[in-house]
Amino acid sequence: PQVGFWILSNNTTDVAQNTIQLSVWNGASWDLLNTYGANNSGWVEVTAIVPGGIPSVTQFRLVQVASVVGGTAFYNDLLVDDFFVIEVPACAATTTLIATNITATSADLGWTAGGTETAWDIEWGATGFTQGAGTMVTGATVNPHALSGLTAQTTYQFYVQADCGTNGTSSWAGPFSFTTPCAAFTAPFAESFDATTLPSCWSQSSTTGGPWVFGNSGITWSTSGCAAAPTEHTSNGGNMVSMDHSNADVGVILEMPDVDVSSLTTPMLTFWYFMCNSGYSPINPLYIEAWNGSAWTMVNSNTVGTNGWEELTYDISTFTFGTNLVRLRFRAESGGSGVDFYGDAGIDDVSIVEAPSCLSPTALAATNITTT
Repeated sequence: PQVGFWILSNNTTDVAQNTIQLSVWNGASWDLLNTYGANNSGWVEVTAIVPGGIPSVTQFRLVQVASVVGGTAFYNDLLVDDFFVIEVPACAATTTLIATNITATSADLGWTAGGTETAWDIEWGATGFTQGAGTMVTGATVNPHALSGLTAQTTYQFYVQADCGTNGTSSWAGPFSFTTPCAAFTAPFAESFDATTLPSCWSQSSTTGGPWVFGNSGITWSTSGCAAAPTEHTSNGGNMVSMDHSNADVGVILEMPDVDVSSLTTPMLTFWYFMCNSGYSPINPLYIEAWNGSAWTMVNSNTVGTNGWEELTYDISTFTFGTNLVRLRFRAESGGSGVDFYGDAGIDDVSIVEAPSCLSPTALAATNITTT
């Protein structure tokens, strides 16, 4: 026998991804048959084969498990419909469609075989296409299937059908949706946050707290920690991005798009930073991190306040991945002070450029001051 159900899960608010577990009672305990956790704009069929040894009269259960990847679980509601237990078809449908290794122009389309079949048909297209009007791939023999020729910043869907030879073909499984990211920008790169919304191809997320706010000045700045609220650095009538700390800020991330630095000999990240630094301690830190292809690594951090807007620069020539790409992010954290909300922060005029042969001094300060 085959057991299954249809599920709708489509969290577009944050990274939270709740899962649902399908189990069967073996007479003494619950056996896990399948786990599903993904986002799709449409209904998805989830199935499993009931193993031998299960009592002829038994029970099934569905268990929802809250997200373990961050975000806020209540943003990811799960809808379930049409639960069924049937005889396994002569050609069972595939399950657990997935897209991996997604780039601006390609993706690997994968699935779990319904049985012992070794060939599949795939139909794909831009999201919302009508089946029969998509692009067909007939008789694919490799799982996952490498798909190319895609367009950046586009959402696609695909369906998969098992080809069981003399036993015919299965019903179609899907659709599964995925979105291609932006194509890499080419250095020199600059973002001055002139709009009041998240720039195209940037992203933000948080474990708790945040978010980064775009505007001029964007947030209600704490006058206990700052003499006055700043205005955007460029003075061109544009905006900036600000962080309103509030005792609960953990992993508040503002991520830049990929930038191709092939044209630069010594790529340098530069941006202007404003950090309120009065009346609280320790200072709320800002971490600058780079993606190395498999994990985020530390470029540097800033744990001191600023005297108005100050320019920060970092050599990022050793922080590339792939083919001379850099992917950077700003991560704001609470420093732990009970009044960390005194420590609001702002960022403006971010750029990746060629490092000058002679760098300008930064963090000017006067110490050991006497009357003479």
